[in-house]
Amino acid sequence: MKALWLLLLAMPLALCGGCGGDDGGGGPPPPPTDQEVLAAGWDAFEAGDLAEADDQFRELLARGALTVEAHNGLGWRFLYGGEQDSAYVHFERIRMVETDSSALELEIHAGWVLVVDTYNTPWEVILMSEDFGEDWVFAHDATLTGADIIVLRAANYYAWGRFADSLGEVQRLAPTFDADVDTPAGRAALAAKIEELQS
Repeated sequence: MKALWLLLLAMPLALCGGCGGDDGGGGPPPPPTDQEVLAAGWDAFEAGDLAEADDQFRELLARGALTVEAHNGLGWRFLYGGEQDSAYVHFERIRMVETDSSALELEIHAGWVLVVDTYNTPWEVILMSEDFGEDWVFAHDATLTGADIIVLRAANYYAWGRFADSLGEVQRLAPTFDADVDTPAGRAALAAKIEELQS
């Protein structure tokens, strides 16, 4: 009889387990870190889910964390969404910021260059694109490379009437190409070559 009593006493204790104590990790997971939110934003961007990328980058702004990276992400999100005015707003805020990452700065400058090119401001394109080599690749879309930025430089030098400088940029990508830019025929050939490189 005593053994039965002890068994009945033990049952609720066993069922309760750790009642009132540590739940053994069964609570809600911790919120993602700032870096995890940033990575999630770029994962969404690369997957083409611009709305989700927008949410993740804005979460960083709401936290007041990684704000340069967040504005950069939003700039690219709007640029790829065809919303140049919104992209301009975000890139303009950070285009002159100095960071500890040259890769991040080049990414910002590339975004700014692509945006301002649509506003017909050649001096801005030329100013912010001087550090790009052919080997640069956008980390989140490998189809965008330094060659694209160099061609933009060539096109904007041409639009500005600086044909020799335009030719110099073209020759970075096509070293054997030459044209007498002091003549209308030479300038026409240069324009045709720029269009070819852009295609």
